[in-house]
Amino acid sequence: MMTLRKDRLSLAMVGLGDCADVRDTSARGLIEWIGSRGVRFVQLDATMAGLRARELGRSARRDIAALVKRVGLSITGLDLWIPASHFADNVNQQRAIDATIGACELAAELRSIGGVGGHEAGFGVSLALHEETPGAVLDAIGAAASRAGVFVLDHAWPMRSVASDSPIRVGIDPAVLIAAGASVAEAVLSASPAPAAFRLSDLAAIGRVAPDEGTLDLAGYDIALTTINWGGAVTLDIRGLRESASVDRVIQRLSDSASSSGIVKFE
Repeated sequence: MMTLRKDRLSLAMVGLGDCADVRDTSARGLIEWIGSRGVRFVQLDATMAGLRARELGRSARRDIAALVKRVGLSITGLDLWIPASHFADNVNQQRAIDATIGACELAAELRSIGGVGGHEAGFGVSLALHEETPGAVLDAIGAAASRAGVFVLDHAWPMRSVASDSPIRVGIDPAVLIAAGASVAEAVLSASPAPAAFRLSDLAAIGRVAPDEGTLDLAGYDIALTTINWGGAVTLDIRGLRESASVDRVIQRLSDSASSSGIVKFE
């Protein structure tokens, strides 16, 4: 059974506002735009105005959950792409911890209000932790995730060694692995415990590109996900793209692939 297909695709808000042809770049506008693309899931951007935990009261959080439901989407988690170095330096460390704690609490509340989609086992806050993040910081973040009942999903490379019962789990962002010269499929298959979040991204010489324009082995990635029996959503990450047509093209080709041979093949 093919894993990379349209009905299991979550579209990330992050980067979408940089597309020149997306007119309404407010949180509401982007959620509505994603709802019009025919996907089932959305990955919210916890760094943007209108979705930052510290800015949202109970009523605003209910409004977000209601909006997501109204446009036909379910939430797969929150993105918190703050610089990884902030978790390791004394100047920004506390602010990074506070932002992560707030995002964990927001994720848990949105789940309790409106439910989630994609895969409950991988629901939480996606970010990248610096390899020199102090143990005390990891403990604080992990404790916050445990209290909220969500995961912190670390998409940094090399992969962090985590225990099977840790609230901090590994996430896979193919563009990051490709930049480091690593095999995406091998990373998926070798991680223990298995990663708990997966993104669909790609990289070329010019930087991040749509997943049909770079060097990602999509078929190999799909086989790896199928091998580990990943049953959740995969998040389409469009950071670096400059036109929304790239999003529609990827969605359509995933749909076409699923309805034909069952193998992801972009040509």
